[in-house]
Amino acid sequence: MAYALRFPSQDSFKRETEDSMNIDLGMDVLTSDGHKLGAVRKLVFDPASKQILSLIVGGGLIGNHDHIVDMSMISGEASNALTLDLSEKDAAQLPTFVTRQFVEVPRGDYDSLPYVQPSASGGLYLYGAPFIGRGYEGRSDSFYDAAPTNPPILQNQSNLEETNTLISAGTDVVGSDEKKIGTVEEVYVNTDGEVTGFLIKKGWIFTHDIRIPMDWVREVDGDKIHLTLTGSEAETKAHDATAATS
Repeated sequence: MAYALRFPSQDSFKRETEDSMNIDLGMDVLTSDGHKLGAVRKLVFDPASKQILSLIVGGGLIGNHDHIVDMSMISGEASNALTLDLSEKDAAQLPTFVTRQFVEVPRGDYDSLPYVQPSASGGLYLYGAPFIGRGYEGRSDSFYDAAPTNPPILQNQSNLEETNTLISAGTDVVGSDEKKIGTVEEVYVNTDGEVTGFLIKKGWIFTHDIRIPMDWVREVDGDKIHLTLTGSEAETKAHDATAATS
């Protein structure tokens, strides 16, 4: 038995099984005692194991944070909502999903920094935004002023494992030539949570939806799914595979 995680154009995804269990982006997530934790926002994908590990759930009544919910915590679905195997009290202890943006301090600014006791771990010096040049959010300069000649290096950090990536509705899919061929509509997952393939939405270069097996996927990174084939090659192989099984 396999699952299908679907990402329709209305920014939702569906997980379908023989038991007709569905999960949509935006679907409510409830605790076992009926309290709303939030709504499903994103999927956390582990490229090494090719598994969906957890969901990012946010916008709920329990705190003002996005929470990380392990797939194993989902106990069922009813009335267009997911139910967790956690009480409200336990759900309040779920880890929050945190993202922050930092600006790498230019080498020329090191002398102007206050003295900080050296750390044995070393690493980069980072400004917390908004220590950024004109034309960037957080500065008093006009938005229409010219941006710096040497713009600052921005770094995004989160509390997910560095090797994990996020997949959401509309994640871009590019061919081996790095040209965009479409966006994700469905993600196929087996009972172990391993991703077996993707459905690419028609309308970019395809005249119909194309199913892409993981064998054709070279890499899934932070914002794209990279294939080992060009778009035309993928469409031809998908058509041949469909014809062979029909």
